[in-house]
Amino acid sequence: MISGPASSSSIVAGITWIEHALLGTAATAVAVICVAGLGYTFLAGRVPMRRAVTVMIGCFILFGAPSIAAGLSALVSREPPSALMNSEPTAPQFAVAPQTSSRTAPDPFNPYPGE
Repeated sequence: MISGPASSSSIVAGITWIEHALLGTAATAVAVICVAGLGYTFLAGRVPMRRAVTVMIGCFILFGAPSIAAGLSALVSREPPSALMNSEPTAPQFAVAPQTSSRTAPDPFNPYPGE
C-alpha cells in the first residue's frame, strides 16, 4: 500500500474531479433539462406527485451539498460557517461630485437645482 503525500494528492484530485463533474456546468444543464421535463410530464398527469417531489428534493440536496456540509461541520465544531462570518454588511460606496454654484443660496423647494 502506497502512503504519503503523492497518494493523498491523487485521491484529493480524484475527489475534486468528481465534485466538479457532479456540480459543474454540464451537470447543471442536465438537471435543468430533467426538471423541465419532469414538470411537463407532471402537468400532463403522467408522473405522480410523490415522484416529482422526490426528484426536486434530490436536486436540492445534490446542488446544495457544499452548503449543507459546511453548515453541519460548523454545527459540530460550534463555529459559524465562513459564508456567514461577515459581521457587518457594507453599503455600496457612491461617488458624489460636490456641487459648486455661483448663486448665494440654492432654492430648497426646487426639484431641479442648477437649471
